[in-house]
Amino acid sequence: MSSTTKQTKDERNIALLEKQKANETIHNLVLKIISWKSGPMAGARISEDNKISPKEWSAYKAHIMSISKTESVERVKERIQKTHDAIKSHNGFK
Repeated sequence: MSSTTKQTKDERNIALLEKQKANETIHNLVLKIISWKSGPMAGARISEDNKISPKEWSAYKAHIMSISKTESVERVKERIQKTHDAIKSHNGFK
């Protein structure tokens, strides 16, 4: 016998909203990273008061490592390092 408990409609809706919020948060973080990576050119929306925190950078790295399924870990780490270097050159870290 399985001890799986069915969720109510309200519980499913709450879980869906939480997942949507998490997806929106990571989407906004990725946009922020891309903007700082690109720098002030190319119409990037960045400002001195919106720099990347260590917590955000850690979340971004974890996200990229978790979604990269076709590239080797070494290749993904190289891309992350290049992104870090670009952001650092644009003074995008707190």
